[in-house]
Amino acid sequence: MRSKSITEVLVASFFLLIVATPIPVFGIAYYLNSSAIFDDDTHMWDEIFVDKDISKNPGSQLEIVEGGWVEDLGAYGYSEVIFNGGSSIGNVNGFNMSTITVNSGHIGGSIWTDASSTVELKGGSFGSLRAFGSGVMYIYGSDFMVDGISVNYGDSLRGYSTNILDPYLLEGTITGTLQDGSALNSSFAIYKISACDIRVLAPEPSTLLLLGLGGLFLRRKR
Repeated sequence: MRSKSITEVLVASFFLLIVATPIPVFGIAYYLNSSAIFDDDTHMWDEIFVDKDISKNPGSQLEIVEGGWVEDLGAYGYSEVIFNGGSSIGNVNGFNMSTITVNSGHIGGSIWTDASSTVELKGGSFGSLRAFGSGVMYIYGSDFMVDGISVNYGDSLRGYSTNILDPYLLEGTITGTLQDGSALNSSFAIYKISACDIRVLAPEPSTLLLLGLGGLFLRRKR
């Protein structure tokens, strides 16, 4: 059997490296049908597209953890993006059937749900909230208010907008406490003439159980 030349080995190694890593194009990184974790060792790209023009289900999974950060991020197809302590300097956008979950961390810009994407906000901090197309955004926590008016669990923010005369957008400012205990104070905008929505939900049962156990422990300690 003929042994491979050094050139052939180098070419094969280079090909494997390209397949296993994001594809950078003029400051843009494309993640296609893959999984990745952004941590302290992750390089920052100007903009990240996850599964753009890809419709495979399930799609890529991208997790941004403590120490990991990106400039801007767009989730497409059936991709799933999770923030667990990481951050985005710019906007985070959901398109197609993608899912974006923010458990903790920081989003410096806006969070968008568009097309038929789903966004779940459970903790951390972020800028404004935007809903367009048929996208839906869920905010988990308690003590929600829009411009000083209390919001009931399960309610859409459509009914609490203060600029009802605007022909295109329903806007306001929502405050409250997120599921992780972080304070919420963000402006929001919902496109009037589409099926998009932003809704508030109670903390998940597992979180309520942990909070209850924590309170019981403190009472016993006293």
